[in-house]
Amino acid sequence: LLGQAQAAARRLQLDVTSPARQNRLKGTFYVEVSVDETGAVTDAKVVRGPVPDYGMNDSCRRAGMKLRYSPALKDGVPVKTKVTFPIVMK
Repeated sequence: LLGQAQAAARRLQLDVTSPARQNRLKGTFYVEVSVDETGAVTDAKVVRGPVPDYGMNDSCRRAGMKLRYSPALKDGVPVKTKVTFPIVMK
């Protein structure tokens, strides 16, 4: 799943807020997503990121909720899991 998370982070459609753009926000947001047995994201939250975030925490969370994964497997059976991935603002 980590490889999927890194690939997903590269193709995210992130809405950059006006304050973040005006202040030229730079840094890395770490987003943790909860993935169910079907591969759907059920929760997303920013666990670490720049301060102040200029509204980007919510934007990163919304972007994380739009992702879709292949389910994690344990002994060949789909299971719930959590994955954390970075979103880099340059």
